Amino acid sequence: RMSNALRVRTDMTGSDKLVYTYMLNEYQVFKEFNRTYSENMSDIAFETGLTRRTVGVCIERLNALGLVKTQKHSLHDTSKSIVYHTYVVVDLYNVFNH
Repeated sequence: RMSNALRVRTDMTGSDKLVYTYMLNEYQVFKEFNRTYSENMSDIAFETGLTRRTVGVCIERLNALGLVKTQKHSLHDTSKSIVYHTYVVVDLYNVFNH
């Protein structure tokens, strides 16, 4: 779902809007199950039909616009360090608050 206010924003690309609406929907699903939203950028790319690089750029822009808040986490293992991100997606347009 996309609000009309989001649709007419000129400071976001079509890819930004696609990634935002996809992530907002996924965030709501995780939230319903009391889970923290974490998803691989490759998976977001696959689901949206964008490249991983484009998704990364979109997430950076969404962070700068205050629509997505990203937290970086590190897991340390004896053989390697694993980094993952969790996301809080702001429902600025009350898409899910009706």
